[in-house]
Amino acid sequence: MKKRFVSLLTAGLLAFSALAGCGGGEGKDSGSGAGAGGTQVGTESGGIDTSETYEATMVMIGSPQGDQEAVLDAINEILLRDINTRLNIVMLSVGDFSTQLPLMLQGGDKVDIVPVISGFAGSFISNKLVIDLSDYVEQYGTNMKKVFSEIDSNLLYTGCVNDFMYGIPVYNAGATGSTICLRKDWLEEAGFTREDIKTVEDLEPIYEKVQSQHPEAVMLWLNKGYEWLLLGTL
Repeated sequence: MKKRFVSLLTAGLLAFSALAGCGGGEGKDSGSGAGAGGTQVGTESGGIDTSETYEATMVMIGSPQGDQEAVLDAINEILLRDINTRLNIVMLSVGDFSTQLPLMLQGGDKVDIVPVISGFAGSFISNKLVIDLSDYVEQYGTNMKKVFSEIDSNLLYTGCVNDFMYGIPVYNAGATGSTICLRKDWLEEAGFTREDIKTVEDLEPIYEKVQSQHPEAVMLWLNKGYEWLLLGTL
């Protein structure tokens, strides 16, 4: 059952990071080949037997959302129709993820799909907590290859340690916020106000003036947490 599930997911989805290598790997079958609402599903999908419903468990990092069940119901409608699989989601907070997830995998909890932060990949692989996806991607990952070929084909293989593919990168959008931090007294001393800064280019004359008045100052662009801070001085 696990092999069937991995094959189907690899063939059709980009929504997972890695597949668990232990912890109830074979799973339990349920249902009799009918999807939600009694809709009949096929017995094969790409040559893979889907005659029995598979219950998949996915771990995600974060907190439960208000519309989570509605979204999950819509996902399951598609999964049951196309590959006769029902997805269940377990949410772990950021604080619990690093300790709770290894315990779940080592303790025999039924877990199929897990997020793998790159810093944990080595230990997950050495402890056999995830399986190598390389052969599955090569055999069934037609859709994945197509999507990533439109960006950069090499990105598909960023979830690898040597030749071991521990995960598939998630293809989605992201956004970050930037903050510019300047000393108010130096800004005013240079003859400027906050209202004079509308674009990044507006900072250049400010920096030049501040540098001439305070040659000991160093203008820095630093990373702090999830924000990029442009600092006027140390």
